[in-house]
Amino acid sequence: MPYDYSKYEFKSDNHKYQGITAAYLERERLKIDDSINDIYGLLRKQKIHIFRRKLEDSDISGVYIKHPIAGHCVLINYSDDLYRQNFSMAHEYCHVLFDSGKEQSITYFNREMDYVEIRANNFASNFLLPDKGIESINTDISYEELIKIILDICNHYNVSSKVVIYRLKGKRFSEKLIERLLKDERLIISKSDKIDPELAGASKNLHERLKKIIESGISLEFIELVRNAYQQNEISYGKMLECLQMNIEDAKQLIDLWDVYMEV
Repeated sequence: MPYDYSKYEFKSDNHKYQGITAAYLERERLKIDDSINDIYGLLRKQKIHIFRRKLEDSDISGVYIKHPIAGHCVLINYSDDLYRQNFSMAHEYCHVLFDSGKEQSITYFNREMDYVEIRANNFASNFLLPDKGIESINTDISYEELIKIILDICNHYNVSSKVVIYRLKGKRFSEKLIERLLKDERLIISKSDKIDPELAGASKNLHERLKKIIESGISLEFIELVRNAYQQNEISYGKMLECLQMNIEDAKQLIDLWDVYMEV
């Protein structure tokens, strides 16, 4: 279960400090040594219901609510870049840890932030990319070497170049260099170079079909739970259709597809 950091006695009331400190406390508590390859699987183990769905409002990157019955629920905008989704999930996890007693939280992309959002952003960047990931970078290397190292870090820690660059901001790098890096188009990572952790291992034939299922808001974990419940006669076929919000034909195709996916 998630820890409640709203009751934790931090050494400072500074929200940035709290976010950073909690990120390392969580990495230690969850026994995360290096990169987080599947943040959704990791945080679902913390009893958080996670849904990824394409949203009409592209400005919304994530939503967090604590439902009186279901508990912690997070919605991530599947329209966003995969690395952005990872960041949004870590950001919303911070709201789970600190703000579960408050009202529903909606995170907007590129909006003015309050202190709570600043805390969540600092938590997310340090939770995904710890100091050890950037400690080997120094100001003595050439610009071209720096570009290559940043790209390597991005792909190892599954974060965007902006996350890496902003983490470098306090590491004796000049404002001029930071601005140059932020504008360098070589640091825009292609979609084809990113792997959706929930689709890792799926064949090309299954990839697009499973992707459409995820973007509709149904997680692969949920499909497996419903399928197991039906196969073990814990729910009826009709109840399975209701859970999956599908008609008979679509559900049959989905279960057949899922059987193939599980065999792979």
